[in-house]
This record gives sequence, structure tokens and C-alpha cells, in this order.
Amino acid sequence: MAYLQNTGYWGYVEGIELPPLKPFAPVATGTDTKSTTTVPPNQPESNNPTYLSQFYRYYERYQQYTSNLVKASGAIRTLLDPALQRKYADTAYTTDPKRLWEDIKKERERVFSIDGRQLRERLTSIRYVDFSSGMKYFTEIQHIAEKLKICDDVVSESMQAFHMMRGFPKTAEWTAFKIRNRRYPKASGSFRTHTTGRAWSVSGCCSFCKTRQQV
Repeated sequence: MAYLQNTGYWGYVEGIELPPLKPFAPVATGTDTKSTTTVPPNQPESNNPTYLSQFYRYYERYQQYTSNLVKASGAIRTLLDPALQRKYADTAYTTDPKRLWEDIKKERERVFSIDGRQLRERLTSIRYVDFSSGMKYFTEIQHIAEKLKICDDVVSESMQAFHMMRGFPKTAEWTAFKIRNRRYPKASGSFRTHTTGRAWSVSGCCSFCKTRQQV
């Protein structure tokens, strides 16, 4: 969005920038109504000299407006990866950046919704025994949290600690370890350095994990 705002095309994407108004053609002498035939915006509706003068001034602005629509759509496409560029290559989008943006936004929300659910399921099912070291286990939880943040789903540090603790094995030694460290951090703490209200560091936990791979 910031890029489009900086290029000056955001108004065309939002639909704030409207096309110039085409001048009204004079009504022919002896008639009370104008023709009901629809005339394209790039064609004059009368040969009246005064009207034509107004039309050509209008048409100059109309061409500039259309050019900016094309540039706005092009600017949006430059933000997409090649696969999405191909998906939204339909010529209907060429002069309709508003529709292009809205369709991409809907697709993004749909994909993020699916990704978010899958990531949440992964976070709730993650287990220490599936990793070769405590650090790899911890790093995976962090990566999931970072991906969820992109999907507008923030996992607090305390919840990261909760999922990490919950994924430990349910043996007597692990249970005792979790009980000793059952308090989780407040949001102001650093999860990397303190994952509980006590002096339990992640590196310390990972060292603990490494020496108990078979626990």
C-alpha cells in the first residue's frame, strides 16, 4: 500500500480518482430529448464546433485518466510474485486497478485464513520428541509464531512458552521439570532469554533437553 501511495496511484486503486465528465452534446433543433444511444466516452456525440472544442479538452483528460489506471494496475502487478502475475494477467484488470486490488485482497484473506488454521494446528500438536535437539524444537515454535504474525494472528511470548512446555514428554522427570517452571513470562519479557517468570532460559532448557534425548 505504501508503495502505491508513494507512486501517486493509490487514489485510482481506491476509486477516489474519478474519470472526467464528458461534456453534454447540444440537443438538435426541433427535438425535446437527446438520443438514447450510448456513445463510448472516447467518441464525440455531436459535430457542433463549441461542443467539439469542449470534447477535445475532456478527451485529453480522459486519456490521462485511462493511462493512470493502466499504470496503477501495473504497479500492483509489480508487487506480485510471477505465479500471481500470471493469475491476474487478465486484460479486464488492465484498466481496473480497484477490482484487481480487491480480488487479490480476497485471495490473500482466503489463503491467510487457511494458512493460519494449519499453523495453529501445527502449534498445538508440536512435540519435543519429533526434534533432534531442544534448540530445533524451540526454533520451530518461533518460526510458526512468526508465520502466524504475517497472517495477523499474534502468538504472545507466554503462549509460545506454554506450547513449548506442553510439547515436552509426559514422563516423571519431564513433568517435574515443567512443574518447577510452570510460570510463564509476561509480555514484556524476552522469550529468548526468559521463558518463565523464574530464571529458566531457553538455552538452559535446550541443554537440559540435549542430555535427555531418550527421556
